Amino acid sequence: EQEVEAQMNYVRIKSPFNGVVTNTFVKEGDLANPGMPLLEVESPDQFQVVAMVPESDISKITQDMAVNVHLKTLDQWLSGKVSEVSSSSKNTGGQYLVKVILEDTPQPVKSGMYATVGFQIEGAGQKDALLIPSDILVNRGQLTGVYTVSAQDKALLRWIRLGRAVGDSVTVLSGLNAEDRVIYSSEGKLYNGAKIQVQ
Repeated sequence: EQEVEAQMNYVRIKSPFNGVVTNTFVKEGDLANPGMPLLEVESPDQFQVVAMVPESDISKITQDMAVNVHLKTLDQWLSGKVSEVSSSSKNTGGQYLVKVILEDTPQPVKSGMYATVGFQIEGAGQKDALLIPSDILVNRGQLTGVYTVSAQDKALLRWIRLGRAVGDSVTVLSGLNAEDRVIYSSEGKLYNGAKIQVQ
């Protein structure tokens, strides 16, 4: 009887927390291999945000650091705390993965929403902010960019990361340098590779 009970423990699926099943990876009758995920469970009580941080800033980010998280869909700022800082950028294109736990989650927050994490890095405010007009932004889904003039005098769409709005302008956090030639207006429709005649 004890042996049967021990075998039954292997077929009981238990979650380490209460939540909702959001995905299943196996069907009835499938063989469950060791280490293979069976279900995906989501807890509505606490959400985690995953952010990518460049090499130049990763040394200034520490575990338990307080951060501000902006949810684009809800246009709302929330408080969070760094729960994990990756020690390698080998598989993430030279950027480091940082996980943030939201401390207070309002009811409308849903899994999969896009968020911007604001790390309070000492000395970061001493840099000159790069501002561009909001009306030249190009939005494609969740991506935002601007058209610039390439070395061959052709239009080149550059994806950028934005900061806070300042009047009719917005600060650029990454993806654009002060020496880049940004296209503020054009007579015709812009697209990648379009020949540009600067006037």
